[in-house]
Amino acid sequence: MLKYQGTKIIKVIIIGVVLWILNLPLSIEARRVTTHEKLIEILREITIKEERMKIFEKNKELITTAFIIDLLKKSDELGMKSQFGQAFSMNSWAKEASDFLKDKNIHAYSLMCLGKLFFYQSNPFQALKHYQKALELFQEDSKGRGETLRHIGDVYHHLGRYAEALAKYQEAIEVNRKIDYLKEEAKALSGIGFLYYELGKNEDALTNLKAALKVFMKVKTYEDMTECISKIGLVYFDLGRNKDALKNFRKALEINRKIGYPKGEANDLLNIGVVYSHLGRYEEALKSFQDALKICRNIDYLRGQVASLGNIGVVYTHLGKYEEALRIFYESLKICKEANYSKDIVKDLNNIGITYIHLGNYEEALKNFQDALKICRNIGYSRGEVANLGNIGVVYTHLGKYEEALKKYQELLSIHK
Repeated sequence: MLKYQGTKIIKVIIIGVVLWILNLPLSIEARRVTTHEKLIEILREITIKEERMKIFEKNKELITTAFIIDLLKKSDELGMKSQFGQAFSMNSWAKEASDFLKDKNIHAYSLMCLGKLFFYQSNPFQALKHYQKALELFQEDSKGRGETLRHIGDVYHHLGRYAEALAKYQEAIEVNRKIDYLKEEAKALSGIGFLYYELGKNEDALTNLKAALKVFMKVKTYEDMTECISKIGLVYFDLGRNKDALKNFRKALEINRKIGYPKGEANDLLNIGVVYSHLGRYEEALKSFQDALKICRNIDYLRGQVASLGNIGVVYTHLGKYEEALRIFYESLKICKEANYSKDIVKDLNNIGITYIHLGNYEEALKNFQDALKICRNIGYSRGEVANLGNIGVVYTHLGKYEEALKKYQELLSIHK
């Protein structure tokens, strides 16, 4: 028969509890650290804002403007990789730290950076909301104001609201010129140049892009420089000057390889591939796109992966390899849905729909175009809406539903005006 051992059990429990307590992380009041890295490690463990504020108080000598800016830079890098959970957390810590310091300007900067995260996430309306909040706080900070105005211009540009985008870019240029902030002035000029390119005003596009490039070369911001060179290449491509386009893309590629900027390298390979595809040099195009995809996967550049996959799918379509094309488009679509890339989802749905037309599967084509149209209307993407109305009209024409096709074409024309 077993004897009752209650006292012994209690002693064991007490010893166990003591050991458990000794192995617990230090209490919030005691969690004092000496480096920013250790502080970030602690912040990762804490989910309650009030507890983070206690940590800030205990380590107030580490809560500096430089620390907050570093947090925001890390957040931005994570956002560009579509690691939004971590990116938004870091931005939140930065905002709280700025509140702890009672620094209005750094709080405004954190709001601007939050707007960038929403923009990366293809959420332009939330981006705009936070940029506008930042702008209100940047009234006495011309540098922050100039940068935020340019970001607002980018959102309007993205939404196809070109007149508003142009006004914001010009306002940004005016602010940045007054304080001799050359880099931001050039970025706004580059934005105007690309806006004109999208409007088909290629001479105006070249004028602004070349002006921006001159400044980027002066201040030696190489990543901005290569992006601008590539944009000039796109204008030449639109003008049918394929040799000049390739020359610019190759020049940008060479610089990006020299400075070790793989994201820019991938984008240049994509642009080179597009020219080859246009020229019917599909094997060369395919190699360029596949090289770009490899780089994008190595650096976890999701948008680059999406662009690479989309272009590979288009090449397969040109080559009549429709099943291969569908497989690639669906792979891209999966990434876009996981990352919430609304405009890229639209592109993939369009490509899938077009491929189904080639296969004679009009019902599947129609379903994909209609899904794309719904997204375009939800996000205010008018150019995508126009394209999808046209595609739906094409399907209805193939199906012999001419009245419905006509309605879609008329709806298209009413928006396009």
